[in-house]
Amino acid sequence: MVNGRISVNSAFSVASMGGLVLAFAVSTVAGADVSWSGGDGAQNWHDAGNWNPAEVPGEGNNNTAILGDATSDRTISGNPSGGKLDWDQTTSGVTQTIVMDRFWNPPWGLAADSSVAGGSGLIIDLNGNRLKLNMTAVNTINGMKGVRFVDTDGSGWLESDNIGLNAASSVGPGVEMRSGRGESRSFGSWDPTAILTGTQTRFDINQINGPTGLGHVIMGVDNQNNYLMENDTEGRIQGDWSITGQGAKIQFAGAGRKLIVNGNFTDVNNDGLDYSGAGSTLVFAGNPVSPRTVDIGRSLLLDMAVGLSGESGDIVLGQSLTTSGTFDILSGSKVNVGLNTLTTGDLNLLAGSELEIGFGSAGQVVANGAVALDGNLTLDLSSLTALVTEITLIDNDGTDPLVGTFANAPSGTTYNSPVGTYSLAYNFNGNDLALTFVPEPASVVLVSLGGLMLARRRRHFD
Repeated sequence: MVNGRISVNSAFSVASMGGLVLAFAVSTVAGADVSWSGGDGAQNWHDAGNWNPAEVPGEGNNNTAILGDATSDRTISGNPSGGKLDWDQTTSGVTQTIVMDRFWNPPWGLAADSSVAGGSGLIIDLNGNRLKLNMTAVNTINGMKGVRFVDTDGSGWLESDNIGLNAASSVGPGVEMRSGRGESRSFGSWDPTAILTGTQTRFDINQINGPTGLGHVIMGVDNQNNYLMENDTEGRIQGDWSITGQGAKIQFAGAGRKLIVNGNFTDVNNDGLDYSGAGSTLVFAGNPVSPRTVDIGRSLLLDMAVGLSGESGDIVLGQSLTTSGTFDILSGSKVNVGLNTLTTGDLNLLAGSELEIGFGSAGQVVANGAVALDGNLTLDLSSLTALVTEITLIDNDGTDPLVGTFANAPSGTTYNSPVGTYSLAYNFNGNDLALTFVPEPASVVLVSLGGLMLARRRRHFD
């Protein structure tokens, strides 16, 4: 390190054997400094006339590239080259932008610092290319102050062993962040559409949040095990969480953790692995504009909640969901079970919440603990085409009876279906919530003439 600047030397060689291969040779010998002299506005990195002395960094013996302060907006097209990039912006209201045009692998990182009010005076546009920062003491995204990463092309990605951001830095819409280790401590902001695809991430999400929270998370590596919160007890994902790698799972580093997801949550695994989250809670909140889909194909060992203090939640089950923990639906929040089965430990529906159940192959809640009911109940019986005498809505296998009733559905509330009228019964046949068929003269005659068989339905899915 010289005068607080980082030395980097990247030599590019291209060979073709059925494809394009980029190789990089690293030199630890620092050459002369090369300072930017091309002025502001639209400029080209590879124009030797923009440098003093007039040599493009890295093409001679010049290994240090210095980009000083811009007094008006400056956009430099072309990848930085040479061994050291010293990038600084101090004039307020002005931005400097580098638009990449190839793969960029500065082996010793970037010295980038913007003291512009509000940060993000420095912009790196991936422009569909790959930027790789390796794991060294100075080669972390954390070390860049006031840098904003964007990708105007939409097909590039930023890769680093350490995926953190400085508090004044940010990740823009659609940027894909790839991490090999992810031991991050970060306060930078992530756009909700930004993507994290770390393979061995281990970090405190709360420190990555910044003002907008972490963006989309994709776990696509088989048996990937991501630790989310090692020290902090709460973290938020602003976008979607997708687990597509076979056997991949998230892991809480201790009890009492709370992962808050604002977007959709998808886990395609069905191999029985849990989230190692005993004593922790998976929360769906964030006042969504439209319902988020929760599609988890494995049994969980953690508590779940829809809604958070001061925030509503609204989820639709994409498939049947099983957790051995408590399931809470908070005021202003809704769970649409649809034609699936929701299996829980304790079930708590608070005042102002809503539970929607449809009739079909499942359309049921199975509670293996205590059940407390309040809020509203919505039933969709439009798929009921065959007459059954009893429909169990909440199969309460706990030892205690149901506590409370739905505010909009007291005992005896009737519902119409394509095959007739049903009445709601609390603590039916013990401690279930059920619908019982209400015969009418016309219905009885129709059943007799049609030879339909009346059946009682009680469903229990383990």
